[in-house]
Amino acid sequence: MGLSDSILRVSDRSRMIIAIYNSFLKVFYRIIDFPMFAETDEYF
Repeated sequence: MGLSDSILRVSDRSRMIIAIYNSFLKVFYRIIDFPMFAETDEYF
């Protein structure tokens, strides 16, 4: 019981961390405005 509980908790936390990381990356790329992304309007 305890093992599956901890695994569930870890997957939940990692999913949240991944979501935060992805949104942070989007904001980060917008701030830096890389030349290769500046040409594609779909990124902004």
